Parts: sequence; C-alpha cells; structure tokens
Amino acid sequence: MKQRQRGPAASGIDVEFIRIFFRASDEEDIAHRWAWRLGRLLGTRVSELRAETTLAEMLAWAAAGGEPSLDFVMIFEPELRSEFKRFLDDADHTTFREMVECYAGWFRRPS
Repeated sequence: MKQRQRGPAASGIDVEFIRIFFRASDEEDIAHRWAWRLGRLLGTRVSELRAETTLAEMLAWAAAGGEPSLDFVMIFEPELRSEFKRFLDDADHTTFREMVECYAGWFRRPS
C-alpha cells in the first residue's frame, strides 16, 4: 500500500478528513492537496470543507478572511488551467467534488 504523504507542517492544519468524502485514491490525493492549500489560505475555516461545498462558498470564505483573489486562484489554476474559468463561471453550482473528479479524470485510462 502506498504511503500517503502529508503536506508540510507549515500549514499547521490537518486536512486528512477530506479523504473520507472520496472513494478513489487519486481523488483522495487531489482533494487532500487542494484542501491543504486551502488550509494555508483560510486557516481553520478549511475544516468546514466538504465534497459538496461549492466554489462560491470557498470564494466567500476567502473574501471574508480578506484573502487576495489571486492567492485563491493559485490553489486550483495550476492544475485545472482553463477549466478553472469554466468552474468560476458556474461557481454557485460547481462543487469541490466536481473539480476533483474533473482533474482526476484527465489521468484515467478510458475503459
């Protein structure tokens, strides 16, 4: 079994909980990486993150914390690239799960 790595201790926030919302190990790893990045930006507020949390909710958390929008974008954009714009256009309905599944799907072999 593959040893899962935790994010650097610098985040100070344990986001292992996010793994329980995803069945596939690749999705767990992506969700964990993004949750760790969100934790660095949002602090303990990240503990409210769930698979069904919308992008609009995450954006509101960042705005309430006074975080620059560019810092928020850099959590997802390096991997999602232009897809992230599509998600932003429908932020009220796009969920964390959908974003994770989209990115994981790019690396899966067709059945």
